[in-house]
Amino acid sequence: MLARRPAADTEAEALMVAADAQRRQGHAAAAERFYRLAAEHPGGAGFREEALLQRAAQLEALGRAEEAMTALRRAASAFPDGGLAPERAALMATLGLKLGRLDEARDALLAVADRSDRVLDGPRVAVAEALLASEPRRAQALLQHVVSRPGPAQAAARALSARAEELF
Repeated sequence: MLARRPAADTEAEALMVAADAQRRQGHAAAAERFYRLAAEHPGGAGFREEALLQRAAQLEALGRAEEAMTALRRAASAFPDGGLAPERAALMATLGLKLGRLDEARDALLAVADRSDRVLDGPRVAVAEALLASEPRRAQALLQHVVSRPGPAQAAARALSARAEELF
């Protein structure tokens, strides 16, 4: 039995388990490598979207923002309506701001404009604040889900929305 290779999906799952363990231990480089292997594994179809997202997060943690953005674009292309689209958009927006690409940050959030997932709240506030002077209407539109729902980002979103209103 040990001489036989495990099924491909079992190998991919083992790579994800190893990646998650490395991430939880704070070993971003090792976690990134395991997530990459899981995403590329022939038996990894069921893990691919998560592996690509987690790999991008590890790349960001390693200070490799451009590579992280590339991984996220690959995931968006492969899984345009995937279950992790909000998390991917939130990370893309954060990286867009970090890289000084406000248009890319804005566009990532506009791609999930109809979603109200809380993971988007912080990036929506940050991008809206960056857009306030140049695109106050778009800044206000980004905040609509955050303003209407109690939560940690609501006060900041309301203040930004009021400032945007004054700029119309």
